[in-house]
Amino acid sequence: MEGELDRRALLTGVGAAVAAGTVGAAVVDSGPADAYLRPITRMYIPRIGLAKPVYQGIDSTTLAYGVGHGTWSALPGQNGHCLLFGHRTSHGGPFRYLNYLRPGQKVNAGGHLYTVRYTEIIPASQPGRVFTYNGTTPRVSLVACSRPNGWPTSVNYRIVVRASM
Repeated sequence: MEGELDRRALLTGVGAAVAAGTVGAAVVDSGPADAYLRPITRMYIPRIGLAKPVYQGIDSTTLAYGVGHGTWSALPGQNGHCLLFGHRTSHGGPFRYLNYLRPGQKVNAGGHLYTVRYTEIIPASQPGRVFTYNGTTPRVSLVACSRPNGWPTSVNYRIVVRASM
């Protein structure tokens, strides 16, 4: 029953996730006023009550509106490594509770279901590690600033949640 509820929450959005008693309140956004910023897709993470648009790019203006997609990376669902970035405490903090995600939990990015495999805390002085997640299936990394213990927020570290199909 719980697994089915989690799956329905992933497919129907945050409403079912909140009903399932997930952590935190829903983070919902109607989108930016800037005409040039249009979502390329949406993402849902029921465990942390997240339902947010995903925009192309990771500049500060884009991240002010939601989750940003690294344009050099694969799109959600494509074979390869998709990198998604978000704030933890400012601009609605879509990735505030990334540290609550555990292996086996689900992430829906663009209608594609990924399973969390592990979480890393990476020093900002080692940015190459953020971009490396090898494999043969579609993979996604969720990236935000972090303290060394995984809690928000410091610009000296990155929390990186790794998930794959």
